[in-house]
Amino acid sequence: DYAVNADLQFVPDLLDGRRLYLSVGHDEYWSWEMRDAVEGFIGDGGNAAFLSGNVSFWQVRLEDEGRTMVGYKQRFANDPVYGTQRQNRLTSIWSDQLIGRPETEMNLLTFNHGGYHRIGQSVGGGAGGYTVHRPDHWLFDGTGVYRGDLLGAASTVVGYECDGCEMQLVDGVPVPTGNDGCPTDTVILATAP
Repeated sequence: DYAVNADLQFVPDLLDGRRLYLSVGHDEYWSWEMRDAVEGFIGDGGNAAFLSGNVSFWQVRLEDEGRTMVGYKQRFANDPVYGTQRQNRLTSIWSDQLIGRPETEMNLLTFNHGGYHRIGQSVGGGAGGYTVHRPDHWLFDGTGVYRGDLLGAASTVVGYECDGCEMQLVDGVPVPTGNDGCPTDTVILATAP
């Protein structure tokens, strides 16, 4: 089955009876209600996979029964909710302290610690693939990959906008610091600069 993002806000039972929610494409703009729907689904035992970059980076408001998307982005001080009781609905980045709901709480990663890859001066000569760090993880069972192998470069699976987390090397492998809201028990399997 498939749905558009606005359905998460306007169809309250959309995820009822489902086992898996997939976020695909360029899934950058989310309303408070959309986040509530997906986080509630996950909290109730549902599974979610986020298969794109720049996921849930900007908070927006859907108005006029979903026909209007409001987003002030960098001009958030012009947003009518700025400085009001509804300031948590500010159309800024989710990790903005005025909102206090970083996207890492839902999808573990953020564009703030990913960014651009293979575009302009942002890793313009990047490999376009992921370097494997934990080949013994169950996800790689039967694949024959080794630590240091580059996955997906021939197809450029990493390009333009991508997500990551603040991390550090421990015994030569990356682990999340937790400073950006990414849970410290998150397992980093592979990275791209």
